[in-house]
Amino acid sequence: MSLAFSVRAAFVCDDVRQEINGKKTFIGVYNPTLYVASFPAALKLHFGLITDFESEGEGPIKLRLVSDQPGTPAELAGRIVASKRISGEIFSVGPLLLEASRPSEFYLEYESKDGWQKIGSWKIELYPESKSADTPIV
Repeated sequence: MSLAFSVRAAFVCDDVRQEINGKKTFIGVYNPTLYVASFPAALKLHFGLITDFESEGEGPIKLRLVSDQPGTPAELAGRIVASKRISGEIFSVGPLLLEASRPSEFYLEYESKDGWQKIGSWKIELYPESKSADTPIV
């Protein structure tokens, strides 16, 4: 059976751990702005995808990571399997390496039956010098 699914949103984090009981732990989940100490910066990122499976089955998934930095978007292709209909399932992709030579923006898209859909966007900026490491940035 062909799989029908959609991706509602995405988030980005430093790492993902899969527990033996099926629980996932997302470590270092970022807000919409990722702060770095200096440029150039290389970030090893994991993406959590919040999905709805409208049917069970197997099918392809295509993702692309697009940045305003020079270069071609990174494209990923794979297959996913759903054993039942479920809403709000989270699965992860990564790690993916993202390099930034200056403050920039990047976003993640997935290919749906209607074309490429943006599912998350983030900025990379320098960590503000006026903030100390133990002061949260809001």
